[in-house]
Amino acid sequence: SIYAEDKYTAVIETNYFNVVWSDYIGAGWGSDLYAPEVVEAGAWDWDNLVGTGPWMVKEYIPGSVFAYERNPIFYDTTTINGVEYEIPFADELLIPIIIDESTRIAALRTGVIDYMGGEISQVPLWYEDTLRRTCPDLKIERLAGSQCNFIQFIQEITGRVHPLVSDRDIRRALMIGLDREAIATAVWLKADTHSFPVSSLAPGFTPFDELPASAQELFTYDPDLARQMLTDAGYPEGFTLIIAAEAEDTIWVDTLTMVKDQWAKIGVTADLRLMEKAACFAFKEVEEGEVPHYHAW
Repeated sequence: SIYAEDKYTAVIETNYFNVVWSDYIGAGWGSDLYAPEVVEAGAWDWDNLVGTGPWMVKEYIPGSVFAYERNPIFYDTTTINGVEYEIPFADELLIPIIIDESTRIAALRTGVIDYMGGEISQVPLWYEDTLRRTCPDLKIERLAGSQCNFIQFIQEITGRVHPLVSDRDIRRALMIGLDREAIATAVWLKADTHSFPVSSLAPGFTPFDELPASAQELFTYDPDLARQMLTDAGYPEGFTLIIAAEAEDTIWVDTLTMVKDQWAKIGVTADLRLMEKAACFAFKEVEEGEVPHYHAW
């Protein structure tokens, strides 16, 4: 239940423990607030949604395009050379839905689309050289992405806790047994390997060489140490973990294949199970006696 304890305090009561409740409620999708009128009208119908942004949804064609029109009463403005202008400048914004990555890049290369980038439609680094060579007029800016790929124990859905999850040293051993730099180079060409949950662009970010020794150890690949830690924790022969992944995410599959190989070197068998998205989500609810993992995005 959710209720107001006083004018400034909202109390949320749950029926099971979840270490990431605060994240679900206070960040991402869970932080969206809807007016009662929107809920009553039907929040699932995009035609009933309201907001204060520069664009209004004009049309949505599933699997094809999001079409937006300019908000004529948008509150903000911009100043250029001392002159204040209303924004946005364009009258219409089209966001096409292009599932295939090569097709998206081809659309960018040929000028079918004007912009590609950001959180939703990132341009992988391996396209940079060919885009610069074949599209000299294309404006390209390299920025650190905000996407973070990670593997985590499935315990936040039902509150179940497996002994392997509870053992801090085992969790540390699994981290120490991964060569993040090798994975980053092989799969993404370049990526930050210790900038989560605080981005390297944030004022509060702590550089690697300023981290405590125990934290630096987590991000330093040492398979011998990882194997010894597992032995000390009571698993000299290792154990088996299940990793559920979406088969259509080929980059993730490549990444997890490397993870499987590296964990094998410390005695951990990764049972990689590739499945379609719906099955992957459903798998998180399955009890199999082992410790299933799942990937997040």
